[in-house]
Amino acid sequence: RTPLNGMLGFTELLDEELTDKSQKEMLDIIQKSGLRLMDTLNSILDLTMIEANVIVLNKFVFDVNSLINEKIELYKKNAIIKNLYLHFDTDSNYQIFTDFKLLSRIISNILDNAVKYTKKGGVKIKLETETKQNENYLIIKIKDTGIGIEEKHFHFIFNHFTQVSNGLSREYEGSGIGLSICKKYIDLLNGSIEVESRINEGSLFTIKIPGLITTQKNVESKNIIAANEKAKI
Repeated sequence: RTPLNGMLGFTELLDEELTDKSQKEMLDIIQKSGLRLMDTLNSILDLTMIEANVIVLNKFVFDVNSLINEKIELYKKNAIIKNLYLHFDTDSNYQIFTDFKLLSRIISNILDNAVKYTKKGGVKIKLETETKQNENYLIIKIKDTGIGIEEKHFHFIFNHFTQVSNGLSREYEGSGIGLSICKKYIDLLNGSIEVESRINEGSLFTIKIPGLITTQKNVESKNIIAANEKAKI
């Protein structure tokens, strides 16, 4: 990652210096390609660490609502560009005892796919709870109005380096590692993930993670809509 970071750093410096429109367009392609390469590299390194069994869980109590709001802010610009909404509405504040980094990566990968594979409509995130065998679970539901997945491909999407669009137009960018890493991270946290989907109607990913600590009712509701906020960017 060090040489790649060096190249990306110099592209940022060049962006401040260049004034020619065509040169700036070429530089923009270099930056986007570099970021895609960095994302792929990070995913491969994550996958390697998982398969080598060298990941050590670092669990502590943290606020889930704050984490999700941070992720929404991160993807809001991409949603606005595509005129999509990002909606997180809750009247409760959830705290959980688990690994912050892993849960953060899980939410990022699912949310990234939801925005990537949705052309109109948007993405909704909902939090629920469940108690089973004296264990409290946090349930994270991420629903999009995207292209959807055929039921026969549900098991396929969690394999390494695969996309359902393989062999077709390859319209959507990505290495096909994200969901595979999500599944492995969720397994490490003793959780589960399920998918419901229909072609051209969207997908619903339901993630269950043990370790829910508290649920505080009557907190201020968060309702973040990204669409039609271009003036704020």
